[in-house]
Amino acid sequence: MATRYTRNLDPGEKGTRQELEKAAEEHFNRSVKMDSDGRYVVSLPWIQGHPPLPTCRNLAERRLKNCINSLKKTGNLEAYEGVFSEWLQEGVIEEVKNYCNDKSDHYLPHRANVPHNFEKTATLLLESFYVDNCVTSVDDHEELEKFVEESKTILSTAKFELRGWEHSYSDQNLTTFYHQKEKAFQFWGLGGI
Repeated sequence: MATRYTRNLDPGEKGTRQELEKAAEEHFNRSVKMDSDGRYVVSLPWIQGHPPLPTCRNLAERRLKNCINSLKKTGNLEAYEGVFSEWLQEGVIEEVKNYCNDKSDHYLPHRANVPHNFEKTATLLLESFYVDNCVTSVDDHEELEKFVEESKTILSTAKFELRGWEHSYSDQNLTTFYHQKEKAFQFWGLGGI
């Protein structure tokens, strides 16, 4: 984290690399928290004097219009409106009544959604990741192949490089298949499977 912090500094900013790394570490130690799910939450060490972020409102509005059109085509608009109404009642979201464009807002970029048919695999991945290993179990060969393929699809949207698949399934052909695929990807410099 400290290296990323120091690389983003403006050339005119004062401070040695060690001082900046120490400041980043102190900021990390002050701001690290654990949420109710047991996951760590850390705030980013912002650079002093950095220009404000652009609002990106026009991009957000265009995405919203495209999303609404897509939901209308698939017949899911009413279901989504129901969710938003429920969230309003529960206080999860709130309506912005008097919007003023004072350039203090920033609209976040789009984040890909997991396809509905991958929800089970996405839940397994979420519950099974430990630092850099995914530990889970499946019942048979078909479920193993499905889990591997869907995992690669889901995690590739976030640029995760999956490699080193191991399993205790007894089919030697399947084990050979995964190792050959991994070697082929490494040969071409594309990471693992």
